Amino acid sequence: ALLSVGGFIISSAESLYANYHSKALSKPIEGFEIFMKKSGLEEEVSHTINAHLAVDLTLLSSIQMEHWKNRYLPKDPQPQSFRRNGGKLFWSEAKRYMGYSTAVYGQAMIHAADVEARGNFEFEHIGKEPIEAVADHIDLKPEDIHLLDVDYDGDAKHLRHFVVIDHENKKVVLTIRGTFSPQEIVVDVCAFSTEFCGGEAHSEMASMSERVWENAGPTIVKLLDEHPGYEFIVTGHSLGAGTACLLTILVQSKKLVSAPTRCFAYASPPVFKPLDAVPDINAITNFVHNNDMVPFLSVYSVRNLLSQLRSIQSFAHSRMSYQSRFRMFMGWKKLTPAIMKHHDEWEPYEETLKGAPELQTPAARTIWLQEKREGFYDWECYTAEEMLEHYPNIRVHPEMLTDHLAPSYEFSFEHLWLEDVED
Repeated sequence: ALLSVGGFIISSAESLYANYHSKALSKPIEGFEIFMKKSGLEEEVSHTINAHLAVDLTLLSSIQMEHWKNRYLPKDPQPQSFRRNGGKLFWSEAKRYMGYSTAVYGQAMIHAADVEARGNFEFEHIGKEPIEAVADHIDLKPEDIHLLDVDYDGDAKHLRHFVVIDHENKKVVLTIRGTFSPQEIVVDVCAFSTEFCGGEAHSEMASMSERVWENAGPTIVKLLDEHPGYEFIVTGHSLGAGTACLLTILVQSKKLVSAPTRCFAYASPPVFKPLDAVPDINAITNFVHNNDMVPFLSVYSVRNLLSQLRSIQSFAHSRMSYQSRFRMFMGWKKLTPAIMKHHDEWEPYEETLKGAPELQTPAARTIWLQEKREGFYDWECYTAEEMLEHYPNIRVHPEMLTDHLAPSYEFSFEHLWLEDVED
């Protein structure tokens, strides 16, 4: 994970350098400040963040870990459709497109994935041209990459992406990069909704999906026209996953291509509602790695997280001694029945903020990759309805950020137990 974090820092430094002496960074910050005030989150944050935050977060994390022991499990945790009659083909595709979603971040993240997921680092890859590094990581030839837009130019509203043709598997693939700069973090958070394809969508990601298609669409349509029978695949990680989901809905709704279309999303946050407005939701699959928090990140879930922290803070500082709080914080004392009962009585917000509804991840299924023991992963498959009903809130965990990084996702696919899945 250290290499992945290093990759993010390098990219952030590059973006800050690109914006030096310009207003490119000030605009997202200004937009963020406006969003915080208009949404009411600024006031909620000010009432929650104080000197006791570390203790409150630790207590909430400990309570959630206790509840996790009895968490909801899906009615059909490993559907036969993912285990038999081509099950291994699906998993090989899922692993392949996660590699694509790493490659679009650039060489720093590619190197991190090589080390963390596969334990190898090839020095001859250092200094390669971007097109060669991407081609190596996704196991294609440079000439199969028909559009490569991965260099940062200071425009936070234009997500990096590439388009390739995979003749062996008969696919045309659009890969969209996720969050990899301070400006893009702001885009992640600023989540007013807007009308989009018969529903409501995360406004910034909806705009990005349209801009990516404006840039990449002509190349994609041309390749699909030249290769009848090829399938169109859209993929991405994090911010790129949410944008990939919305671009898939855009393509479906406006019939922008005639080829069959599927979306492999990795760590997509909630970006759309209602689900019945998605023309073909079965074409979209979302993957969640272990304790990653981003797939649950929305204005609604952040408000509920802040509310839970205030509730715990109120109880802890009125009903518990300093010594008791400190011992629980250090892990020297078990949670008391009283604080568990208090948290169980907490109620989430019933009403959403204007312009920031409770969005959902527009995927027919979410596959949760769970580390059962060190280096050994299993998986559980949840329907969209199960995710919304049973996992609407952010789970505070020490690994909730590192588990989000692209190399962590690649690691999980490298160590996924699939011995009983049939060809």
